[in-house]
Amino acid sequence: MMKDFIKEKRTIDLNDVSRFSFHVLLWAILIFTVPFFLIWYGKITYSIFSSILEISFILSLLLNLFSFMMLLFIGIVSHELLHGVIWALFAKRGFKSIRFGIIKDPFFAPYCHCKEPLLIKHYILGAISPALVLGVFPLIYACICGNLFIHVYGLFFFIAAAGDFMVIKLLIKEKNRNVLVLDHPSELGYYIYKKPNE
Repeated sequence: MMKDFIKEKRTIDLNDVSRFSFHVLLWAILIFTVPFFLIWYGKITYSIFSSILEISFILSLLLNLFSFMMLLFIGIVSHELLHGVIWALFAKRGFKSIRFGIIKDPFFAPYCHCKEPLLIKHYILGAISPALVLGVFPLIYACICGNLFIHVYGLFFFIAAAGDFMVIKLLIKEKNRNVLVLDHPSELGYYIYKKPNE
């Protein structure tokens, strides 16, 4: 079926992602961190455990550091799972079209790849879902409860979605909204499939 389509490659340089991450950090600080400190100045909760358990500062610090590291690991895995779950909802073959793995070079990092072309709007939903669930929602909740632990967690995963934001930015620029998007299997980016007359 795809042989009748024109295939175009769109990829993003990882060096550009590093630079863009800095801009994402600045925007996140402006939108979330500044309001957080303005709302909760002098009343910020720095721990989860000290507020619910009568424990020493050192023990509370160790528990929070351990919990944060565990939650980071869970969040990194969940980031890819969220991509996969949303893309699977729109893929004709469901989870059979989703592949998870680990990139070993230059460092161990999990990835999610959709082997089936999707509509732009469906691909974007899958691409942005980790930023919302792991980044925006915790950041908003932190502004409600005043917990710095949750705020830093949300900030980390919002910035971690910088590559996803860049892909989404590229997709939004596509003039034809009916083209198909195929996730690139090994690079940050995708392939566009469009009919010759489009």
